[in-house]
Amino acid sequence: MFRKLYIATTIVLMLVVMGAAVTGCPQDLRSRYQVTVQNLTPFQTFAPLIAVTHSNNVSVFREDTAASASFASFVTAGNLAGLVSALDSVDAVTAIYQSSAGLGLPTTAAGTITFTIQALPNDVFSMAAPNEIAMTDAFAGLDSVALPILTRTYYMDSYVLSGGNVELADGIQNLIRVVITRQ
Repeated sequence: MFRKLYIATTIVLMLVVMGAAVTGCPQDLRSRYQVTVQNLTPFQTFAPLIAVTHSNNVSVFREDTAASASFASFVTAGNLAGLVSALDSVDAVTAIYQSSAGLGLPTTAAGTITFTIQALPNDVFSMAAPNEIAMTDAFAGLDSVALPILTRTYYMDSYVLSGGNVELADGIQNLIRVVITRQ
C-alpha cells in the first residue's frame, strides 16, 4: 500500500513540476493583442507610429512632463530608430511595434493599420504618431492605457511639445481610433 502511495505521489509531483516548467516561462505569460489603428481626420496624415506595451512604472510620454530627447526627436524629426533604441534598453518594456509607413487619409487603404503586439499581465499600452505636416511639434497619442480582457476602443488625442514639455492640445480630440482585441 505504501508503495502505491509513493508511486502515486511521485507521479503527481512530476506532473506538478512539469506543469510549472511549462507555464513558468515568461513567454507563456504573454498575451497577444490585435491592434487596429484608423485615421479619423479628413485632411491629416501621420508619420510612422510606435506602439509599446510596458509596465505602468515607465512611460513613453506623459502629459505635463518633459519629453525625453529620443521622444522629442521622434515627434519633431521622425527619428523612429532613436526612440525604438531608447525603449528597447528599458527592462519594463515588453514589446515595441513600429509601422513601416505612415497613417494615411481615412478614405484610402493607408488610413488603417493592423498589427499584433504581446504584453505581460498588468502591462499597459502606449502609442504615438507624429503629425506629418512638415514634422511639427504635434502628435497623436495614447498614454499608458489598460489592455482589455476582450476588446476595447480608444481614441487618440492631439498633444504638442511646448518648451520641451508634453501638453494636451486644446480641443483637438479623437484623431485616431484604436481598437485593441485580445487574441
